[in-house]
Amino acid sequence: MYSSQPDIPADFFYTLYMKPLELPVNIRVPRIDEVSSDPIMLMRMKARESAKIVEGYAFRGNDIDEGEPYTIFSEINIDNSRLWALFERLAEVVCYPRMKLLYKNIDDENQSNTEYVETKEIIAKLAKYKTELTQDGFLEFGLFHKDEDVLIVLYVKKGKFIQHWGMDAALFESVMREFSLEHIPDLNYVDQYPLITESLRQYNPDVLETSEVIGYLKSSF
Repeated sequence: MYSSQPDIPADFFYTLYMKPLELPVNIRVPRIDEVSSDPIMLMRMKARESAKIVEGYAFRGNDIDEGEPYTIFSEINIDNSRLWALFERLAEVVCYPRMKLLYKNIDDENQSNTEYVETKEIIAKLAKYKTELTQDGFLEFGLFHKDEDVLIVLYVKKGKFIQHWGMDAALFESVMREFSLEHIPDLNYVDQYPLITESLRQYNPDVLETSEVIGYLKSSF
């Protein structure tokens, strides 16, 4: 029987009804008057309207980095108000007792790193500035371990989602269940699309500037 109903993509209602990801107040989608009229830019703005930028995680094995000693790679979206809690829990569960701290101002070419330090000590020192670390879109930071057999990385990107390279899928997925995060293979991320990042200090006068946080990290480890 003929139907005049249009074909609807299988994930249309999924995208429509999933709650949009909560971002820091200083990271947002640009208005149309804030982007150029370049066709590619406008196409990316349009594509974002149907993107799956929601809580969840994508997950794969090591099928592209031959020779790198990790078995799983994941990227995780979580509401910004829950980002620190997830980072702290993953550090406890999937990281080694001693890790290196990585940190970077995205305007700088070079990334800084410490020597191996007790992971609990790193987390305790970072916690003093968790607002800046989880909301300042000019800051990236994470934990790192590598030897001949193992690569473990837990890293917060400028768009405030988490990347994880690791070895134990069961442990990782147990944390995802704790936080009620679903596996979404075609998950999208804010930095795949046009984005406006403003100074966090504009919205919260009590926070440190990016350079001040970097200075604190340099002097603390």
